[in-house]
Amino acid sequence: MKPCHGASDDRVTPMTLQHDNSASQAVAPNQRQATGLISRTRLYLDRRRMNRDLARWFAAARDFKANGLPAGSPAYQQLYQQSCESITRLSHTWGIGRDKIAVEMPGLYSLQKLAHPEPQAARKMPNPFVMFLALALVLCGLAAALGGASGIYHLVEGTIAR
Repeated sequence: MKPCHGASDDRVTPMTLQHDNSASQAVAPNQRQATGLISRTRLYLDRRRMNRDLARWFAAARDFKANGLPAGSPAYQQLYQQSCESITRLSHTWGIGRDKIAVEMPGLYSLQKLAHPEPQAARKMPNPFVMFLALALVLCGLAAALGGASGIYHLVEGTIAR
């Protein structure tokens, strides 16, 4: 599952959790390192904030669904877009891959299906001639089972006489 439409994961580098501040660690300028106690605490708080926001958006989507809002409506799309932005923000800030974050959020797939439903195949009505032929065969079989050849004769005779 691609967590967010139109977002590429090329700019995000994997986060390195090393406990020394050596110069060998290459970190993008917009990313933080979770190497100290304060940084790890900030990462923890940022993840909690993101989880709280996502839980609120997932609950709103469940409420919309319970009230009969059809899939693909703008409300679902807005909730999905907000969740993608929240995941992307955490991903770019801390250098964690969006796919890794999205895997930890099971409700994201449900929200994606509500926001962008797959098109359903149109149902085709059966051919009326085929339906008539099937009904005629069933009636003939029923008449044969009940009275043999004379039952079929009486069924046809009774239909013509009326």
